[in-house]
Amino acid sequence: MSMTVSLLVGLLAARGRFPLRLFVAGSALLWVALAALAGALVCLLLAVVPRYGNVQWAPGRPLTYFGDIRRATDDCRLAEALDVTEAHPTEGVLEALAQNSRIVGAKHRWIRAGLGAYCVGMLLLPIVRLVG
Repeated sequence: MSMTVSLLVGLLAARGRFPLRLFVAGSALLWVALAALAGALVCLLLAVVPRYGNVQWAPGRPLTYFGDIRRATDDCRLAEALDVTEAHPTEGVLEALAQNSRIVGAKHRWIRAGLGAYCVGMLLLPIVRLVG
């Protein structure tokens, strides 16, 4: 992002051109580019937002991630939950894989959207300079 800001400042400062002194088309493209870059930042921040499994642990179910362990501990049933997990390891692994796949898929979508918006913004910045 710092390289993007440096590029933007360089493009606008060259030959004394600033956003207020651009032609209408250049100003419009500049604002579209800035909106795309801001959108890219939002998308990439949403990619790192923590996501937890949507299946709540209940007694008799195996533990799949740290939230399940916390819930079992809060209910004073951690030993029972560990016994169930040991007795049925495949169920816990399959559920954990399904939850992790969903979480990674959501993060991957936000990363793709952020990179797409970033590329659009970066392609528009030199065009702003050319259009003036």
